[in-house]
Amino acid sequence: MTDSEHILGAHLGLVATGTFDDPTGIGTYTRQLAMRLPGRIADFVCVRDEKDDSPEFLSGTLVLPRSMRLGAIRRIAAPFYMAWKGFDLLHFPSEPDLYLLRSGRAKTVVTIHGLASIRLPAELHEKLPRRAQLKYRHLLEGTDHIVTVSESSKRDIIEVYGIPSEKITVVYNGIDEVFNLDAAELPRIDTGDRPYLLSVCAMLAKKNVRAIVLALAALKERGLPHRLVHIGPPGPAQEAVEAEVRRFNLRADVEFKGYVSKDELAAYYHSADALLFPSFHEGFGIPIVEAMASGCPVVTSTAFSMPEIAGDAALLVDPYNVESLISVTHRLLTNRSLRQEMVELGLQRARRFSWNRCADETVAVYRDVLK
Repeated sequence: MTDSEHILGAHLGLVATGTFDDPTGIGTYTRQLAMRLPGRIADFVCVRDEKDDSPEFLSGTLVLPRSMRLGAIRRIAAPFYMAWKGFDLLHFPSEPDLYLLRSGRAKTVVTIHGLASIRLPAELHEKLPRRAQLKYRHLLEGTDHIVTVSESSKRDIIEVYGIPSEKITVVYNGIDEVFNLDAAELPRIDTGDRPYLLSVCAMLAKKNVRAIVLALAALKERGLPHRLVHIGPPGPAQEAVEAEVRRFNLRADVEFKGYVSKDELAAYYHSADALLFPSFHEGFGIPIVEAMASGCPVVTSTAFSMPEIAGDAALLVDPYNVESLISVTHRLLTNRSLRQEMVELGLQRARRFSWNRCADETVAVYRDVLK
């Protein structure tokens, strides 16, 4: 927070009942705001279902009564309970909790991270039913302002929901300071004689991990020694990806790490020869920037927000074209000067993104809404 900014004098609730413990980027966004808003808001409260596992930094927590955590009772009673608490403003970090919108006098802000459930085909992402789309359109029309995480997502919101442009503000996500090479030299993973490519994401069809496995098989055929390390929670696409690993006899070449700490993740980025992130859809794509900040060159997708976030600091591929991923990755791994250029451009690019900046710009949205 800069010296010229002041604490916002408001009773503000961050409605994190469905997002605080989310292992994906939406959960990261929620937790980072919850960590930074108390120093920027006079009376900040994080609304949760449970308090026992709240981290030490979360001093202000409103726990929904146990009777309001299930089914129809939650949907009927919880909104009135929230209204009774007398908030000046409620911020929903993701749209699924908008059923709590009956908020009394409170102004409302909602963050929409992306519209994969509408923009992608059913085989890549579960489709949002038409009735749910209409419900969200109605709820979003009743909010005071929408925050989104990229210009790409803003265009989608305007097109899909018909929300006026002036009602939407783009606030980019940030990255944790642990990934910043400027802050401290990151430790390295001992790779022995097997350099590796890195994949960081939940195991979802839209993340396109299958294409990474196919690319690895092709790169091995071309004589490259690399293996693949995948970091991220398991998911519905796990079985299909593991089937490809078996089909190409790559069981000794692919390691599924699951969850790792932020410090470990930073070390994995720093030691990898490249991050492969050929996702079919991202609202933002936090691993792109984490890798850049850690000195890891990035190969990512031409789809949706990824060219916007990566700028000229990553190599882009068509996510539907595995041959493109193979060719570009091979070029990066066999061209030392290109790799060094991507590292330098990535370090510069990553400086544009920080959670403190995200929090400051989010509070600026609150100020405008409360005027």
